[in-house]
Amino acid sequence: MIGCDVVKINRFSKKLDRWAVKVLTPLELEEYSKKTNKLEYLSGRWAVKEAIFKAAGVVNISILTDNLGKPYVLENDNLAVSISHEKAYAFAVAFLNK
Repeated sequence: MIGCDVVKINRFSKKLDRWAVKVLTPLELEEYSKKTNKLEYLSGRWAVKEAIFKAAGVVNISILTDNLGKPYVLENDNLAVSISHEKAYAFAVAFLNK
């Protein structure tokens, strides 16, 4: 199964940290706290979590970043994800390999 989502980045600009606490897991919040591009990070995580839900019906999952900057799903090796940002939008794709 494949899922995708696109979101306007500035959707989260008001009350950014409040949104972060609602959307991100504790491990993601650790990454988020170290980012200079918090708005892009949060919007990308929102989009990828929506894509994962569409592909696999999974919620409450952590998407972390590896040493090369690539996002990965911590709790599920069968899910591959990609996140992109372009100007005003964040786009994500999730692929469930059954």
